[in-house]
Amino acid sequence: MASSLLLLRGALPVAPPSPSPPSPLPSPPALLVCISAFRSRSSLSQFGGGAAWRPVCREKRLPRASNGDNAVKEGDVQNEDVQFDVTRMERYTERVPNEVLRVHAVVDGEEDQVIIFKGFSSSLMRPTPDDPAELVLPATATIRGIDRIRGPFNPTKVLLIRGGKGLTWQQFQTLLEDKGC
Repeated sequence: MASSLLLLRGALPVAPPSPSPPSPLPSPPALLVCISAFRSRSSLSQFGGGAAWRPVCREKRLPRASNGDNAVKEGDVQNEDVQFDVTRMERYTERVPNEVLRVHAVVDGEEDQVIIFKGFSSSLMRPTPDDPAELVLPATATIRGIDRIRGPFNPTKVLLIRGGKGLTWQQFQTLLEDKGC
């Protein structure tokens, strides 16, 4: 990363690309070489060789490390609230795109509602982070209930799926396991 920043500033000498046969694809801009989100299928030494450029997709959410202090065990209950993993719910909505999840949760003692649809989540009560890699609900959040809503979501006319109001995390885990999430 440090070398790519120096390359942008011109502090490192840059050798001109070696001559190569004409390419049907235009050479990518030099800036793309410095951005880690884009990589060539071939090595950078073949920069001018018409290598196909494509974005490298990364995981949208990073899995939480479960160390001994903050480990969430199945069946942990705190005042009838259960801690949960929002990434599994996002994967569920990717596999069931015509379903929206409304999660009623408690964050730092305050009520929160989160809508999860097609792999993305957004808080209705608090600011949602701009970076999709950041979790909408912290690891300390606890769940009160999950509503399964028929998509697309219309807040003025909510159509609940049969048997999908106020599900507990344990009840919803069976749906997650059925869908392989």
